[in-house]
Amino acid sequence: MLHEATEVYNYHGCAEQETNPRLKAVWERFLDYELGQLHVAIEHFQKHDGRDVAEILPSVLPDPIPIESQREFVRKVLAQEVDLRADGKQFVDKSQEPQRSIDYREQLNADGSPTEQVADGYRWRPGTELKRAA
Repeated sequence: MLHEATEVYNYHGCAEQETNPRLKAVWERFLDYELGQLHVAIEHFQKHDGRDVAEILPSVLPDPIPIESQREFVRKVLAQEVDLRADGKQFVDKSQEPQRSIDYREQLNADGSPTEQVADGYRWRPGTELKRAA
């Protein structure tokens, strides 16, 4: 039930802050779906736990999490981590990557990388992220 309530909270925040009417409608649709799932979860909670949902869920929610660009954060993380490789459970600089990791990657991508297949032919241009494919 808490999982569903969290999803409702997050989708509500997205719908409240979205300025693009087309995207706002998408967030609102997802919010409606999640509200339906939350109601089912509440019914199960009350039936199987025999408790009131008010014992678990707050009566007032905090303001929505601000939705803002994370591009600079993502760019920073990518710049810091692009040269990291796996050595078992550890991350190491690519100069310290063990041969077993290199061999595994070469075997895995022997027929090409799935990400390359997905991105084949796509060229990013500013402002095209939300446009539908022709």
